[in-house]
Amino acid sequence: MELTRHQKLYILDGDIVLSAPKKDDPSRGIVFRIHKGILSYHSPIFSGILSIPSSPASNEVYDGTILIRLADDAEDLAALLEAIYDPSTLQFKHMDPNLPIVARGILTVATKYEIHSIRQCIVKRLESDWPQTLRGWENLVASKRTRLEPAAAIRLATEFDIPSILPAAFYALVQINPEQEWSMSGDIVRGARWDMLHAEDYRRYVRGKHNLAVKMKEMYNNVFKVDGACCESLTRCRKTLNEACRGDAQDFLLPDPLRIFIGSWSAKKLAVCLDCHLSVIINDYKAREELWEGLPEIFQLPKTSLTA
Repeated sequence: MELTRHQKLYILDGDIVLSAPKKDDPSRGIVFRIHKGILSYHSPIFSGILSIPSSPASNEVYDGTILIRLADDAEDLAALLEAIYDPSTLQFKHMDPNLPIVARGILTVATKYEIHSIRQCIVKRLESDWPQTLRGWENLVASKRTRLEPAAAIRLATEFDIPSILPAAFYALVQINPEQEWSMSGDIVRGARWDMLHAEDYRRYVRGKHNLAVKMKEMYNNVFKVDGACCESLTRCRKTLNEACRGDAQDFLLPDPLRIFIGSWSAKKLAVCLDCHLSVIINDYKAREELWEGLPEIFQLPKTSLTA
């Protein structure tokens, strides 16, 4: 293998050399000269490897220093080592739809070598993008600035055991027309990277979409059901609310039961009294809280903690 020194990570006073092949040309590789102590401090895997006794005759040497050949992609290893020496290189953009793709390489090697600080940095970035609470989801929707793409996030989360982002990501995926392929122009994002989904995740999507439609029908029935104890015109209010219970057929194609049912509907538009209107608001919030907590079950996901 033809070896080339990395421009930044070939440190002259380093006491160990690592080599890794280039993904696009395995016959060529990159060498990194770094410090055993720093590598061992961050990675228990490397600590174990470097502590194994060996005779000088059995060691491969490069530039007078012990060489360890790794099978990892050179670009991924470079990103990992750079992050170890300079954590500021892990500054990922907020709401970046490409983050699950960009971070995959470094997350792969960070997980392999159990460098938890780097893995946790990436996980926290993903969790800050994908809401963990109902309030967070509502804020995301209200901002109308989301540029997230759920399919790539789902693929990354299932492969690297990040269940915390799956409920929101699957829920977002259900809101996308399956005929709409991924495209991005400026700040306008459309569709999803459907081809990135594993078969099992696609099945979860299909089952979850069906379950959400069922839940939405239940919510229509429950949200607009009021006792009318203080109703000013019970007959009129119940007639109006019974009509609202039927919902719009279009709502069930891309079911979004977490949206506020009354939305911009005023009491006047609903043609109900203020008491019934307030009852609908309370019923709606309770129903959405319950639905949010039930998302892992709806999509048959690994159990995680979701809060309102």
